Amino acid sequence: MRLFDPSDQWRFSRIAEKRKTDTLEGEDAKIASIMASHPELDPFWSLGEASASPQEIDGQMVNPFVHVTLHLVVENQIEREYPQEVKKTFLRLVEQGDTEHDALHSIISVYANLYFRALRKGQSFDESEYTMTLGFLTV
Repeated sequence: MRLFDPSDQWRFSRIAEKRKTDTLEGEDAKIASIMASHPELDPFWSLGEASASPQEIDGQMVNPFVHVTLHLVVENQIEREYPQEVKKTFLRLVEQGDTEHDALHSIISVYANLYFRALRKGQSFDESEYTMTLGFLTV
């Protein structure tokens, strides 16, 4: 999956609709599961491309498409154990008392900050900085 591919905006809308009636498989099933963990985003999936626009949700600005995509990236990193530090950080955060979802969000925050900073500067994502920064999430 190319990160933030515009064609995936419509794909996500289709997955949101299909998950109500169909059994999904593979990456579509993962995306549906992430969507299910964020019911506050449900009203935005029918908007197609507009689901990639920031929306006010519970007093915060959230881009539904970006949020679910970042979830997928980090969940895939944990599943593939690459980079290894991602899964180790996730397990430590849960061990320290975070819910799995809160632990994911902590890691997503680090990834997103570094990803978008590199994008703004026209640089490559620095995986070593990512893994080093993850170390600061746990005591």
